[in-house]
Amino acid sequence: MYSNRRDSDKSEESEESEVTGSDAESTTTSLRCHLYKALIPSDSDVATHGFMPRSQLEELLKVDTVGHELLTSGRSVRRRVQMALTFRSRQTQVRMLAARICGSEDSDIFDPATDRVMVFRKILAIILFCGHKNWEERVQSFIDDRISDADLPLLIHTPSKRYELRSKLKPKTRLKCFKSWEIDDRKRFESWQWVVRSPYFGRDKNAPTKIPCYVLPNSTILPVLSSERVGRRGGSGEVKRVEIHSDHHGFQEFAVRAGETTNKKTSKPTGGHFAVKTLYFNQRQRFEKEVGTLKAINKMPHPHLITLLMTYEYREKFHLVFPLAECDLLQYWEAGVKDQSHNDELTCRWFAQQCHGLASGLKQVHQSKRETSAGFAERAQLVRRSVYQIKNQVPEGEDPRPRMLVCQHGDLKPENILLFADPDSTQSLRGKGVLKITDFGEAEFAEDGAMAQKRLPTTPIYQAPEASKALGKRSMGTAYDIWSLGCVYLEFAAWCMGGWAYFDRFVSARAELDPLSARTPVHSTPFFRIKPAEYTGEPVAEVKDSVYKFIDDMHSNPACTRFFHDFLDIIQEGMLVIDPSRRINSVDLERRLDELKSEDRFDPGYFWEHSAR
Repeated sequence: MYSNRRDSDKSEESEESEVTGSDAESTTTSLRCHLYKALIPSDSDVATHGFMPRSQLEELLKVDTVGHELLTSGRSVRRRVQMALTFRSRQTQVRMLAARICGSEDSDIFDPATDRVMVFRKILAIILFCGHKNWEERVQSFIDDRISDADLPLLIHTPSKRYELRSKLKPKTRLKCFKSWEIDDRKRFESWQWVVRSPYFGRDKNAPTKIPCYVLPNSTILPVLSSERVGRRGGSGEVKRVEIHSDHHGFQEFAVRAGETTNKKTSKPTGGHFAVKTLYFNQRQRFEKEVGTLKAINKMPHPHLITLLMTYEYREKFHLVFPLAECDLLQYWEAGVKDQSHNDELTCRWFAQQCHGLASGLKQVHQSKRETSAGFAERAQLVRRSVYQIKNQVPEGEDPRPRMLVCQHGDLKPENILLFADPDSTQSLRGKGVLKITDFGEAEFAEDGAMAQKRLPTTPIYQAPEASKALGKRSMGTAYDIWSLGCVYLEFAAWCMGGWAYFDRFVSARAELDPLSARTPVHSTPFFRIKPAEYTGEPVAEVKDSVYKFIDDMHSNPACTRFFHDFLDIIQEGMLVIDPSRRINSVDLERRLDELKSEDRFDPGYFWEHSAR
């Protein structure tokens, strides 16, 4: 019996002695190689090494894997574990250390602030990336110092020209775990920590309707697999098609899967595409304004309004993330057969459905309201004031009471109406796609009818007459959007009846010299013109004759159905009206188009029987 025990001890010693020197180093190198191979190249400018996907870090650094590496790591483990212990006891010690590193249920290291198990998995990965041979001792020093993954990123602290790293949770405390580290090793740690903590983007499960806004450090490595600019560069920013690794976002239902990067080993998708609008430098005020507008209109999700998924501030630029569209409405028109009409019954029904949806979306925009008052306390104070106090404290003509402000989009045009895929046909006929209003950068909250004239948009084609500076200073309201949408509707109908060629003919018909241009007369294609009044000579606006003539031409077009006759009447009589007060409002427009959309219940041939006037 004694002899057997002695033989057992010898076998354990021999087993230990086998795991020394080069063998220990090779196992560590092997684990480091696996981590290196798991790195994904990032499209981020600061990504020298790429980033580590969240799932890969957890997969490669499991309790069993870490325990095996600790068990075979050689001399440093033996120094920590007494030689008198049996091999089974040493296994128990090693497994406990692995459990602490991975934050498993067996761990006995808890964060007193959250009462949760502390995790050191990222700490281990960083140390391995740094190439330290005695990595297990260094990890143990972090555990002893209670510096876990939650403390990352460690902050650079340079008192008296010393290079130190400190916890973001305890920035005034010097870290004992770095006491024996050379400065170059500390710098390597600081650099590699960003590789294992590429951010995760998602909404809070406890507040799913709240739009997350991230402020990212400049050294952050974005989990972006690819990016390319789409459309033209604007005056304030640009839009890119961006692919985000699927481990790093919680917007799977909005992600576009087509053409995404795949994992070579599993052939499984590794990313989803989104549209990221980036504003240029020093655009904080514009950014906050647009985000505030989008939050207001997205309080109730609408199938025909763009959804803001999240925002992030990174390297002095502001980014807004949206679902990715297939194209804008103008691109959709241009992609069709140039001289072919698109007035088959299915397309006409889809046209009616989408035009009604856009009107419904615009109605929600116009009904999104904001109050001028800062809060309830201020309102209560105003209620208690006497009429005398109000008259004496407030200048004449100003009303101190809170006022409701309505939202005006201000820049409706085909380029700002996007087509999204609808494979399940939930919001479109047979998956033809859903049109959504986007780009609220020009949107304003003001009292309806009291919005000031703004700087003219880059493309003034869809401007309402009241925006023309030739008419003098005039206020604008939600009726401005009705005019713009009427212009888009008319061009959309032209495309539907005769394709791109018919649409292009309509654009050419509107082109005429602008006699009131301050410079040399230029060709202008808006739907109205400014001319001197017959008796007074004062500038007045009128719908162009070419627009009326083209509407008549559309009525007489053999491709015109009874639906289109009614649709054109709404545009001419209710939308393209010079006097804003006489235009149809978005509530009535949505109701009228809903009636047209359902008219085939009483008239079976309403959408497909051609009936030229």
